[in-house]
Amino acid sequence: MKINYNKETIELPKDTMTVAEFIEWKEIPTKAMAFAINNRIVRKTEWNDRQFSEGDSVTVVNAAFGG
Repeated sequence: MKINYNKETIELPKDTMTVAEFIEWKEIPTKAMAFAINNRIVRKTEWNDRQFSEGDSVTVVNAAFGG
């Protein structure tokens, strides 16, 4: 299955994948980050259940601190 991840088309390693599996696969740090599918935030409590669909647009934003 193909999705758009931060404006790049990628192929997922399997046909069904949850947000939690994706985060683990891509080794995304989960501290101070937001995860959105099709411009809708996916809450951390939904990560184990929310699966991707073909062509989903995924955005991951990590907060930057400092001055």
